[in-house]
Amino acid sequence: MATKPQSPDYGRDLGKLEGTVGVLQNLSFAIITLLVAIVGGGIFLLLQISDVKSTASDTKRDIAAAVERISKLEVAIAELKTSQGSVTGSLARIENNIASALKGQPQPTPVSQLLISLNDAQTIRSALKFDIDTAYKGIGKLGDLLTDAKLSDFPEDLIEKFPQLKALRYVFNIKGQILIATASDQRVVAIV
Repeated sequence: MATKPQSPDYGRDLGKLEGTVGVLQNLSFAIITLLVAIVGGGIFLLLQISDVKSTASDTKRDIAAAVERISKLEVAIAELKTSQGSVTGSLARIENNIASALKGQPQPTPVSQLLISLNDAQTIRSALKFDIDTAYKGIGKLGDLLTDAKLSDFPEDLIEKFPQLKALRYVFNIKGQILIATASDQRVVAIV
């Protein structure tokens, strides 16, 4: 039998071939790993783009709702300005009517107020007795005119303690408060 003689370069070529296969395997794994990384990155990027689109859509909806509310506010402000102009005109007409009605009449003097300490108020309150039958049927406040109320004179012993009460009169209101008024025009100057 005849055998084929072996070439002395065959072993060397075989080693080169094995080395080349190893490099090709490593290169293939590197390329596959790179492709997997690119695909994974692409999927991650697609998910991020989807989130951004969703957020943009929500933001767009919120902006549309805000724009709608702003336009409603603008309409309300315009209506308010119109009403304000109307009210201002009405007030001017009322002021003119009052001024016309008061021409020639003396202007009322500013309301003065009687200042009473808390202790003095308690003393006055304890000296006067509430009677529902003679009470003023309204509440009364500082400056009010009590023309329809039956005012009473203060007792002499209170006038001795508080001489300023001599020119004043009083009446209880329905809440049991004492309304102190001037004798001349029956204007409330203190509430005790």
